[in-house]
Amino acid sequence: MADWTDITNAALDGDSPVTPALIESLRDNPIAITEGATGAPQVQTAAIADGAITNDKIADGTISPDKLYPAVVGDLVDGASLGIVSTSSTTYVKMKELEIVRSGNYRITFNISSNVARTAGKYGRIYKNGVAIGTERQTDNLIFESFTEDINGWVTGDLCQLYLKCGTGTVASNLLATKASFVYGANATM
Repeated sequence: MADWTDITNAALDGDSPVTPALIESLRDNPIAITEGATGAPQVQTAAIADGAITNDKIADGTISPDKLYPAVVGDLVDGASLGIVSTSSTTYVKMKELEIVRSGNYRITFNISSNVARTAGKYGRIYKNGVAIGTERQTDNLIFESFTEDINGWVTGDLCQLYLKCGTGTVASNLLATKASFVYGANATM
């Protein structure tokens, strides 16, 4: 590793001799800068060309998902919670939840059905961190009906939740699945 040497203005004036020490400093100082030697000026972000750092130069696990491009609504499934759950509650109950691991905009799809056709509605709604943000969706169908909604403004660590309720407390509603879909798929945990 090259050492950094301060070069004074006096050493560079027209009356000063060119010495071997000066020549070595002029040779070694640029190397000392790139190596981060003690006392050397630090390379600033603006000095690094866009795209100059390749994947080969980035250690595994050193970049968190929120430093990547933000999630953009699309049709690539990134996270999903499959499996039927049911409730007979007449008030909204949290049935599914996934943690957002990268900020951005998500397309969320869920499917609901009724165990008994044409009864008081079965309802599903998307929540964010326990607060309703999606449109209330309703079905009376015996087969699963799919609902999709694009919701913007998710932040890393937010909880995307699906709440479900029945129009009456005597007939169960079923929830088949909830999934978050977007381009640039970062991992989502359920």
